[in-house]
Amino acid sequence: MADWEHKDATWFWDAGQDRLQFVSKFITWKLRLWVSDNGSPNIVEKHWTLPKPSPEANESEKESFNDEVEKINKEFSEILPLQLKFSEWLNLQTKGGWEVFKISDRKTGKWCVFRRKIQ
Repeated sequence: MADWEHKDATWFWDAGQDRLQFVSKFITWKLRLWVSDNGSPNIVEKHWTLPKPSPEANESEKESFNDEVEKINKEFSEILPLQLKFSEWLNLQTKGGWEVFKISDRKTGKWCVFRRKIQ
């Protein structure tokens, strides 16, 4: 009987829903996605928080705030397309002799169990 080792991981897709959430005195951006530089897939998490200008803010402060929002939106937009599609993620997960053992579709993403024979 073969001996197996197992690993599990959950793939998820961030469509950028959390872009620009207004929370009391702050604006927040959240991004969590799978990326790869042709190696193992890695989770990238980015969070930005920017205090909203006060109602008494002068034009210079408002302009500075708008510039910062634009800068964060640009960075957010550059990172979002880097996320791996499910098939790309699976291909990377199965390198090194791993095979897909089980896939379960869940609200949080696709949970997968991988296995490979122990040499």
